[in-house]
Amino acid sequence: MKQNLKTFLLIIAIIIGFLFYEFFSQFNWITPFLLFLMLFFSFCSINLKDIRPRKEYFLLILYQLGVSIGVYFLVRQYDEILAQGMMICVLAPTAVAAIVISSMLGANVASVTSYSLLINITISIVAPIYFSIMDVPEVLPFWTSVKAIMAKVFPLLILPLILAVITQKIFSKNKDKLKKLSSLSFYLWIVAATIVMANTMKFILSQDSNNTLIIVLLIVSSLVICLFQFIMGHYFGKRFNDAQACSQYMGQKNTILAIWMAQTFLNPISSIAPAAYVLWQNFVNTYQLWRKNKAS
Repeated sequence: MKQNLKTFLLIIAIIIGFLFYEFFSQFNWITPFLLFLMLFFSFCSINLKDIRPRKEYFLLILYQLGVSIGVYFLVRQYDEILAQGMMICVLAPTAVAAIVISSMLGANVASVTSYSLLINITISIVAPIYFSIMDVPEVLPFWTSVKAIMAKVFPLLILPLILAVITQKIFSKNKDKLKKLSSLSFYLWIVAATIVMANTMKFILSQDSNNTLIIVLLIVSSLVICLFQFIMGHYFGKRFNDAQACSQYMGQKNTILAIWMAQTFLNPISSIAPAAYVLWQNFVNTYQLWRKNKAS
């Protein structure tokens, strides 16, 4: 019953964010704090010694880097903005929420955490290289771009991990109580999902009507990429005996970072693709939770 309620809460969050986007979008400034707390509570509930790189992570990262730039060169022959939007949806690193959803799906949370740390750091270095070869009016110097992206990644990914390590050391005798904190992550995510959904709708609806065709193409292409990423993640994960986790860390994207990168380094209209990706990945997560609850 409790798991079913969680599934419905996610659907409700999407609907509320969609219908009342004008109201909830004004709370966008709260989102980083919610994400920080989500990660901190999740890190406190796992054995941090299990967070270590595995050889398959590097294969998946190479796959992600190769597919993202391959999609760009393939699609740019038809439209540069569409190519940038599709590329950034593939290139975007794993989202914070993937760790929360993974725990609900019974996936290996330590695996998702390990991959999230590795892919976010990798993208911080590789993304500026990719941006430099794209057709944009002005590209920031490489190290300036790296520092700007790391400034977005570090506070929301590395700092919660450091704080969780310290907390586990201080309260080493109360590990069971710390593990109970992970349940709070989901409810924080529901609030964050509502705000992100509202901000996404406001952003999409504020676009110039003259760009209607490219906006539609970006939205549709982000759906295709979203489904492709989750399916490929499950496909690769089955071979690594980690299907649920792999599906999450390949399909669940850090769209907040992706939107910011698109608006900062690429044609701003291309950010419509990762903005729409927010909607699609939440629908996929809802379906995955529903299937898990139905099977249990």
